[in-house]
Amino acid sequence: TVEVFLYMSTITPELVKTITKQDVRSDIYAYTNPALSNKAFKVVTSDEHLYMVAERKKKIVNEFQNLMKMSAFDCSINYSKNKLSPENENLICMDYDTENRDNYIYSPSIQDTIDTIDITPEKFVFDLYDKMNIKDKLYYADKKPNAMGKMYLDSVDENAILFTNGDNDTYPLWYAQNVEGVRTDVRVINLSLLPTEWYSSALRRKVFDSEALPLGVPAEKMVAGKRDYVRFFENKSFPQAQFYPLDQVLDYITSDDQSKMQMTNSGELINVFPVKNFSVDVDKAAVLATGYVPAKDTAKIVDKMYWNIGRTGLSKGDLIVLDVISENAKTGWKRPIYWTTTTGSSVYLNLDKYLRHNGLTYQLLPIEANRRMRGMDDMDLLYDKLMNVYEWGNMEEGTMFLDEKAQLVPQNLRSLFVQVADYYSNRGQDDTATAILDRCYASIPESLLPMNLRLKAASADIYYKAGQIEKGDKMLTEAGDDAYEMVNYYKK
Repeated sequence: TVEVFLYMSTITPELVKTITKQDVRSDIYAYTNPALSNKAFKVVTSDEHLYMVAERKKKIVNEFQNLMKMSAFDCSINYSKNKLSPENENLICMDYDTENRDNYIYSPSIQDTIDTIDITPEKFVFDLYDKMNIKDKLYYADKKPNAMGKMYLDSVDENAILFTNGDNDTYPLWYAQNVEGVRTDVRVINLSLLPTEWYSSALRRKVFDSEALPLGVPAEKMVAGKRDYVRFFENKSFPQAQFYPLDQVLDYITSDDQSKMQMTNSGELINVFPVKNFSVDVDKAAVLATGYVPAKDTAKIVDKMYWNIGRTGLSKGDLIVLDVISENAKTGWKRPIYWTTTTGSSVYLNLDKYLRHNGLTYQLLPIEANRRMRGMDDMDLLYDKLMNVYEWGNMEEGTMFLDEKAQLVPQNLRSLFVQVADYYSNRGQDDTATAILDRCYASIPESLLPMNLRLKAASADIYYKAGQIEKGDKMLTEAGDDAYEMVNYYKK
């Protein structure tokens, strides 16, 4: 998407063919680079093909540079002659304001332009790229820090381990850390990449301000090709109703002892897990020392965490997550562990009853959560996140475009707003409840993202209870109109 403007020069189709005469779709190496001479006219690797593409691009860029230099040179040398032609009366030679008109090898830069127009680099970039219209959809280059990535990172405690799953809950966080330097104490771990050796091995090293992860299984036991996927195979010597320490289960799974392996029909020995009921010992004193359990919940800390893994197979990524949980518990719960709420329940390893909703994340705590509340045990914390901590970028302006994928997090947040408001409304704290709803519709307006009928009806109920009849009528009327439209649509 780069536009190139050339003065005094025309790029003809023939010239383009000359510049790009090498067939881009071919995997035949035709360059005479001595470093790859042995590859002449042979199939090349993907990396070598990328090198070839880069060489072609470099050749095109060099041609453009030559044309620009020659154009500037021709314009200046023939300036007087060219000005005599009536059609050229407005001719200006573009030499980028060089002091020496004989210097035609000038490389323009943004900084030179900034110096010329006397503004700061930040203002120049923001003025230039503040708004971009792509395919008639308005996108904003956010002048504020990366709001979405910061929201996720602000949903975890210091020195946290945060498991993510897809692009939308990973890249904003990586950008916030790598570019903006936000919350570099947090270790963001993408579960989709975790089964790969190159990625999981990086967990054993310090990154930014995040120390190496607590891992008990040696690296050599998790290399590519080993234990990529292990299956459940019931061992009659282990009573299935009993719960087994997680670290011992992992030792069994990663053991090279053939007596702990299972032979397949093809005669291959493979690792298996013989039980599904796991447990983790909880050192209450260590948990309290971390300070991330609210004072009102300290009495709820359990002596042991018990759960059924609910799987017949575990990937290498699952084993690493379980290893982190096990080793972190053994070393004093020093690293709070979280999953983003958008990862999906399939990655929680059936630990749902120990997950607490912290806004955009679920935190693993040795406290049995209120399953009916879906982990929203600390409403005061959620209130603080929504009202005081989270920043909304440009969403509150209501004019940016959100595609299908980008709508997921705002939809979840809007639902969270209404659930928290409903909690306070049911306890007679009407001012708090309506303040939350007002913030919801101001931060994520309907012009940005339509609201579903259930949330509108619930909002109307909260407003009515608080005596704010006008707002309740507006919500209920809109919900009714939307429902009527939907009925007519489906009747057709």
